[in-house]
Amino acid sequence: MNEIIQFFLKEQKENNTDNTYKALRADCKILNQYLFENQKQLFCLLENSEAFKYISFLSSKCAPRTVKRKVCTLRKLLEWCKQKDYLPDETKIDISENIVPPEREFPAFQKLLPDFRSGRIYYRKGKNGDSANYIMRF
Repeated sequence: MNEIIQFFLKEQKENNTDNTYKALRADCKILNQYLFENQKQLFCLLENSEAFKYISFLSSKCAPRTVKRKVCTLRKLLEWCKQKDYLPDETKIDISENIVPPEREFPAFQKLLPDFRSGRIYYRKGKNGDSANYIMRF
């Protein structure tokens, strides 16, 4: 794993709860995987085009909420790098999860309901209140 990421995780382990550290470690693991597979350095993600590629990579593997968390971890890591003088103080960290990644396709769901975009989905509780039914109306 990247040395800077290792130092970051070591410091975060002391300052966070176990669950927070576990999430940070998972986020850094995927970040390191992306950097290794694409032969990139950590600081190249400061460029918008590289950040977009990273967010697209995350979007292909994770849910939108998880992507936001992983981008937040990346920002936290880069801010930490500024504090530790790995980056100059005037470096602007402008990585936003608002960059729109490509839409994910769900082919299995489209086969099941070919006209799902034209309908509306309603939620209804079951008789006991514990089960859920989804009704599609066109």
